[in-house]
Amino acid sequence: MSARIARARQRQAWHQAPEFRAHLSDAASRLIEYEAEAVAIRSYSIYYMPGPLQTEEYASALTRQFDEEDIGSRDRVQLLIKARQLRRESLFARLQAVNMYVLLEESVFMRPIGGARVFAEQLREMRRLAGGGLIHLRMLPYALDYPIANNGSYDLLSLSDSDTDSEVLYRENGMADEIVEDRATNARHRRRFEQLWHLSNDETDTIRFIDSRIKGLET
Repeated sequence: MSARIARARQRQAWHQAPEFRAHLSDAASRLIEYEAEAVAIRSYSIYYMPGPLQTEEYASALTRQFDEEDIGSRDRVQLLIKARQLRRESLFARLQAVNMYVLLEESVFMRPIGGARVFAEQLREMRRLAGGGLIHLRMLPYALDYPIANNGSYDLLSLSDSDTDSEVLYRENGMADEIVEDRATNARHRRRFEQLWHLSNDETDTIRFIDSRIKGLET
């Protein structure tokens, strides 16, 4: 895994520019490097759409909700929005080479970040990605009768198809973020993800729910 990441760090990617290095956390920078090498990404979110899948307007509306005490100056807000879009472009450029599994709680589909128009467009983008087979998308419904561990949102990235020890975990809680490379911790998160994935609404039902939600926002 170290050799794989070393190659990524040698490429002088966009996030290595001084303007981004000054404002991105070390964990966020490492996440971007891992995304460039991942063969599979499992993203679990309980609040918002995953960062690289956010439309520009959704990302802007979400980032601007945080005040300067939380996120810093307005200039930093603009830079973080730009960084999120560049991260999106980098990941989308290789979606054909990476399997992306996105598991979202129903609340994510109900929280209209940016208002009805912005959120409807975000949902249309998720539908496009899922309907086109570019991502695998499922929803955990409110009515699910199953205990869910309080893990919060996280991304689990696999750097190899065959080596289960090649997985790394990224998680944040609003106050801090971190990269976890502990084998036991990552294996536990993988097991929980797979359990919830199989209990969730399948892709067809999830897309049907998105269509209904878009219709409701438009009317």
